Amino acid sequence: MTCIPVGRGIVAEIARQLRRQGLIPDTEMNDSLIVAEAGLIGATLLVSSDAHIKDLDYARLKLVLDAADVPTPLVASPFKIVHRFF
Repeated sequence: MTCIPVGRGIVAEIARQLRRQGLIPDTEMNDSLIVAEAGLIGATLLVSSDAHIKDLDYARLKLVLDAADVPTPLVASPFKIVHRFF
């Protein structure tokens, strides 16, 4: 039996929606894939210093990921984590 991984297609579609909704610029395909993958694997926290990721509008991100039935990770920069918790 041959198994075809569906995760890749789901990640690509979620990433496309993130760009289509204007959450991440069209030119930042890798950033959209990172966010989509984090959601699909159920990551609780996504840490990035990349402005296209760390500055995402959480409410709008949650709408896109909820529509794909994928959990929404909290997104924060290393700077924010260090200054908030240490």
